[in-house]
Amino acid sequence: MSTETRRRVIAIVFGAVSGAAAFTSPVSAQEAGSELCGTPVESALNEFGPLIISALIVVGAFVAMIAHGLAGLHKDPDTVRFYRKWRNRSALTAVTVPVVGYFIEVALGIMGVGLASCIDLVPFI
Repeated sequence: MSTETRRRVIAIVFGAVSGAAAFTSPVSAQEAGSELCGTPVESALNEFGPLIISALIVVGAFVAMIAHGLAGLHKDPDTVRFYRKWRNRSALTAVTVPVVGYFIEVALGIMGVGLASCIDLVPFI
């Protein structure tokens, strides 16, 4: 990655973080969504959220394992490249899904949604 690209990425991340921090205090005073704590909606989120995230992790890891094995069996470079792309994408899914779930929890907390205090989408982080 070139220096110019690196600088642009840093500038974008810094801008996003400082922009989110600017909107934190007015929104957090409202505490929207806290009336959902203790309801069936909160219960469903706490049951199905971790289930879906866990399933995506397992399926991503399984597809990565199968694609890795298939890439080693074939001799055609295009076929090997095809399976390697599937392997890399599914492994990336298995790794990033819990991180994205955690970021969703953090974003709900930053926005002041009261539901963030009672849901746990990624209980194993």
